[in-house]
Amino acid sequence: MAKLTVKDLKAHGKQVFVRVDYNVPLEEQNGVMVITDDTRIRATLPTLECLIKEGAKKRNIDLNNQEFDTIGYYVDTDDNQPFAGIFEGNNKKISGININKPGESTGMFPYNTGTIRDIILESGNIIADVAGGFTRTNT
Repeated sequence: MAKLTVKDLKAHGKQVFVRVDYNVPLEEQNGVMVITDDTRIRATLPTLECLIKEGAKKRNIDLNNQEFDTIGYYVDTDDNQPFAGIFEGNNKKISGININKPGESTGMFPYNTGTIRDIILESGNIIADVAGGFTRTNT
């Protein structure tokens, strides 16, 4: 039996659950964390583009209660790593976030110096000493 691919789906009008691993290497450059190898991100693009082209529903983001590693970090010292980019939510919802950082100050983007807009955090679980859903510190 031939292996099926995303191209074999009749995705038009359907909701499709896609699980990806975007745990990518980061490196500090001029005080900002930068992705140094985007291979994992680029590898998912053909799948996502195919689903969009086939007319799959563009839905909200369900993190499925998998442990989420924050984007950047905040500690009460000069060793903070801010998110300094643009996160455009396109009026979608994020549900099922699970952040487990006891003893830390955290959120999805613990320290934000960039732009986060048009996104709703619908549900999840954040365990921390100081927690904000999206950001602990926003400057």
